[in-house]
Amino acid sequence: MGRARVDLNLRNDAPVPFDYQYYLASALYHKIQYSNFKLGTTIHNKAKYKQFTFSWLDIPRKEVLPHGIRILDGYANFQIASPNPEILKGFIEGLLSDPELRLGNAKFEVQKVQTNVLERLGEIETFKCLSPILVRTIREADGRRIVWDLDPHETKFFTNLHANLVRKYADYHGGGNPGRFDIQRLSNVKRTRIRIKDTYNRAYFMEFQVRGDPELMTFAYEAGLGERNSMGFGMLETV
Repeated sequence: MGRARVDLNLRNDAPVPFDYQYYLASALYHKIQYSNFKLGTTIHNKAKYKQFTFSWLDIPRKEVLPHGIRILDGYANFQIASPNPEILKGFIEGLLSDPELRLGNAKFEVQKVQTNVLERLGEIETFKCLSPILVRTIREADGRRIVWDLDPHETKFFTNLHANLVRKYADYHGGGNPGRFDIQRLSNVKRTRIRIKDTYNRAYFMEFQVRGDPELMTFAYEAGLGERNSMGFGMLETV
């Protein structure tokens, strides 16, 4: 399997919990591990960079209920991407063996699986978020060090974003010196708050233009931008 991302069409029978990202990540791990136990276990136990990302659910028609989201016509879509073709292969083979995903009490039947070959990216690209970007730092508060979610109106947001991308690239390629990744023309910034287990995360949907090394932009497109990509943060799409 070449470099690609996987697009899934799902059918659902029950309301989806608001903070479903952790359930969706668990379902993805389960599918990969089901088809390739060693690969799935290695990814799950890896301390930092899992090297895959996924979008939020695309629900064309929905109703917000007190305890979740009801999908009015029963259909939703989402995508998963990775620079590692073995991860996508394992996920697809896991789906073929068991074409069902569970998100809490909601059960999804997989109606269609499509692989989309990666498009060629140039030196200038415009991206939008399919899942929000999370960037963090460590700050002092009341005499102790805490993890702080950064805002894209802070310069450190972009400094840490670039440093994280370079570290992820080096982790996957075993080193290397990637070129520029300069974000310009930020627009349509929207903050969202997501709970992953017992931790709340402030992350941001946005559109932005990037000027830089096509190889590094391609890697961001495949692996995700920012932190906690394997929990449903930082998946990009070209505009």
